[in-house]
Amino acid sequence: MQNQAPAGVIAVGVDGSEGSRRALRWAVDEARLRRSAIEAVTAWPPRGSEARPVEEQATQARQRADETARHVVDGVLRETDDPPPVSYELVHGDAVEVLVQLSRRAQLLVVGSHGVSSIRHAALGSVSEACAMQAACPVVVVPRQAAAEPGGDAVAQR
Repeated sequence: MQNQAPAGVIAVGVDGSEGSRRALRWAVDEARLRRSAIEAVTAWPPRGSEARPVEEQATQARQRADETARHVVDGVLRETDDPPPVSYELVHGDAVEVLVQLSRRAQLLVVGSHGVSSIRHAALGSVSEACAMQAACPVVVVPRQAAAEPGGDAVAQR
């Protein structure tokens, strides 16, 4: 088979969590089927962090977020035979805003569900729910119990 240029980009939110690891695994399998590239992005500061940490704390938090997300990306790629092209970026901003912006140039946005326990967010986390409502492309939310294998369950939101 000839090596063809990627057909588009699948965007994936990666925050270092197990949910984002499952989302990236699912996206890798999907990208291979579509012959697409993956653009993994980590929004920083992470949701729920202090609004204005002092500069030193902010630098350390940024480095930790970047290292954690890169560890997830590198780990998933090491587990994958013949992975699709993957780029990674750490972007300063709110996770929802960053992912919605990314969705404007993606064919698909993939996020993992953290399974937030409040009734309002019982099925989806707040970021995945907001992305499903605001994204400019179809959104796939990979739930906590989803298998990280081809054909694993995922919840298509749009």
